[in-house]
Amino acid sequence: MMVGDMDTNAFGVAILAAGKGTRLKSKRPKVLHEIGGQSLLRHVIAAAKSVAAPQEIFCIIGHEAEKVRAAVADTGVRFVLQTEQRGTGHAMQVVKEEFARLAAAGEKLPEHLMVLSGDVPLIRPTTLEALASFHRGEDAAMTILTAEPHDPFGYGRVIRKGGPGSSYAREGREAPSAPGIVEAIVEQRDLKPEQRSVREINSGIYCFRTSALFNYLDRLSTNNANGEYYLTDVAGLMVAEGLRVVALKAESVDEVLGANTIAEMMHLDAAMRRAIAGKLMAQGVTIFRPDTCVIDSEVEIGADTVIEPFVQILGLTKIGPDCRVRSYSVIKDSVIGAGTLIRNGVLMEDAIIGEAALIGPYAHIRPGSDIGEAAHIGNFVETKKMQLGRGSKANHLSYLGDAVIGSGVNIGAGAITCNYDGVHKHTTTIGDGVFIGSDSTLVAPMTVGDGAYVAAGSCITDDVPAGALALGRSRQVTKEGWATAKKAERDAGKVSADPAADAIKGKV
Repeated sequence: MMVGDMDTNAFGVAILAAGKGTRLKSKRPKVLHEIGGQSLLRHVIAAAKSVAAPQEIFCIIGHEAEKVRAAVADTGVRFVLQTEQRGTGHAMQVVKEEFARLAAAGEKLPEHLMVLSGDVPLIRPTTLEALASFHRGEDAAMTILTAEPHDPFGYGRVIRKGGPGSSYAREGREAPSAPGIVEAIVEQRDLKPEQRSVREINSGIYCFRTSALFNYLDRLSTNNANGEYYLTDVAGLMVAEGLRVVALKAESVDEVLGANTIAEMMHLDAAMRRAIAGKLMAQGVTIFRPDTCVIDSEVEIGADTVIEPFVQILGLTKIGPDCRVRSYSVIKDSVIGAGTLIRNGVLMEDAIIGEAALIGPYAHIRPGSDIGEAAHIGNFVETKKMQLGRGSKANHLSYLGDAVIGSGVNIGAGAITCNYDGVHKHTTTIGDGVFIGSDSTLVAPMTVGDGAYVAAGSCITDDVPAGALALGRSRQVTKEGWATAKKAERDAGKVSADPAADAIKGKV
């Protein structure tokens, strides 16, 4: 039954994402669990965009629907609510109803519909493109993506006409000339003895001619152990009435596997990260011990960059060529320029690092940090929402927050910008060529002009003019011979061994 005008030869995609995933033992919706730095559903949506525009991708949501909607709303897909989860066939019945509404509103609907599972994150765009092309070329009513795992136990088997386990083989009839044609999908519990050797499984990924699919959805039955409508039953109905049902085998088994437990999910995560590392190394990136590194799927790294063991590179990070990231660093959502060295144990998030910079070891580069070309941020330096100009250095034990720092500046050990008054954050501005002495405290809001000096140990609360020297410390008092005299008194038993205690008691 047609529901409206069809957009000839166009593909839509329906992603099944309504399930709960009870075997995960988790409160989170199954499709929002993450591998490779993104949710399972985001990976599937990204692959689906290879065959359909976002507005032609329909995401069927149900369990924790609003959480799922919010998590992927920015992808531009359409959402279809399956308020009651009664199986994959029921999900497509809900899609059919949605298409009827769209048709009534005057929208053209895709002639073909690809069905994906929201928990199959390794599916590759190239595989989906090949499936769509094969489906069109075969002029099929239904095309099934299959795979051959080492152990197919538990999966429904795809029985091809004339192949092992088929009625042709069982009855000794001549096989048809098109071995890709499917005779049946047989669930594990229903396999006949001669079908148990068949290893080709149904992946749960399909292409349909939309009108053909919709014609059979209302004929599905819940006469099964779970009392649900199964989309797989459509294949049998179509075959029984002579429609063309075909199968295409995926190149990789892993890409069609879902995840029903946390352990299975981590297997997929490991497979994805191996593929990510392999792709980067093929592009000229050196990754020592890639099995120890965690690199997310959207990370970009330039050629001749070296990643040492036990590094995490997360989110949307982009690292330029000729860099080196040493062990135990964790970098997220940051941009790092060419030729930069990230030393051991650096924590970095939402930062921009210029070319030929030197960061770490054990620096904490917090969000909003913008470190300029050839600048140095050294050991145990923390930065937050600050700019550090070209060639400037803060090599030891400093905190630089809410600051704008010019080029050629030297920040001494232990210097800090006091940016918070307990209510508001304030900015410290430091000009070019400034020298900030060790253990200086700059109380914002304040400005240090170009070329100025701040003496070590100073607490600066007022602006410092360009070229000036600022001192903000108590005058030193020196009493010559005092320590020698006190030692002599202690030796004679006249004072305690603690001069500070004596001072408190007024004996000094």
